[in-house]
Amino acid sequence: MDETGADVYYHSFYSPKKQFHPMSFFIGAPIEDHNNHSSTRAVNSIGIITAPHGDGKEAIVLVSHYNSDKMEPSDALSVSLAYSIFCLLGRAARLAKDIVWLAADSKFGEYASVAEWLKQYHDPVFIRKKLNFHPVDGDILFLRGISEDFKHAGTMAAAIVFKVLETSQGTGTDNVNICAESSNGQMPNLDLINIVHYLAVHRHGLHVEVGKLSSLLNSLWLKVVGKFLEGVSNIAGGLNPKWRFALPVLDYVEGIAVLASSVYHQALGVPTVPHGAFRDYQIDAITLEISPRVSLNSEIACSSFLVRVGRLCWPWCSLH
Repeated sequence: MDETGADVYYHSFYSPKKQFHPMSFFIGAPIEDHNNHSSTRAVNSIGIITAPHGDGKEAIVLVSHYNSDKMEPSDALSVSLAYSIFCLLGRAARLAKDIVWLAADSKFGEYASVAEWLKQYHDPVFIRKKLNFHPVDGDILFLRGISEDFKHAGTMAAAIVFKVLETSQGTGTDNVNICAESSNGQMPNLDLINIVHYLAVHRHGLHVEVGKLSSLLNSLWLKVVGKFLEGVSNIAGGLNPKWRFALPVLDYVEGIAVLASSVYHQALGVPTVPHGAFRDYQIDAITLEISPRVSLNSEIACSSFLVRVGRLCWPWCSLH
């Protein structure tokens, strides 16, 4: 990350305690027992690229996860993808917003790593007790829970989380699943989803999905209703082409499954993936779960995959 020319720092945090405290209703800062922490900590790595033509008031956030205890191949690809895009943006001369890359340590969970960094970014807590910590190489001085040189970019305008999953099956193309639901049923600006969908489908020919209830895809009664509406539409269209209204049966069933999934997750109020932590601070964010079309066992396949997906994400960051 240093080699990109970005301003780099580290954020250390403990495993969040899920403990109720009555005083949390009356004061803004979280109540923490500093004598009751686990001996292990996770470390987020953050890089900031300052926009050459920006005023430093807004920033775009890129997020990738890795588990420092057990690095999976998918984690390595997620980090590599974010690194490739971050390097490319670092050489862009027309950026109007700062770019922040959060390489989040998911040792204590993907959501926790992002939430702890956002909490310190927006509501810093300063404690005088100092601790020495050695990440990979070099000595970096930390306060308990935060870094002494915790840096800020501009106000976060939008965020995108990258997750590389297993190889996609049956589509013949790279599969991109867009996750949008956040906590308490909140959703990001629809333009954010539409831009990614347009770039993926119409510019790069990728297969895009939005979360759906798979149990409804084989529902007999939905297919019957879809066939009925399609038949009525065909009759109406025969009388006047402008009266045609129904979708094909498969599109109708898939649309209902997507709608049901979205309603379910919004009613449940639990974020589907880590981007939900951003929405708690009124920041539009989505997660892209990317499944490559072929197994990425060779260096050539990995490079080709990074190029294909990087072409999707580069215009999105530039447009924002």
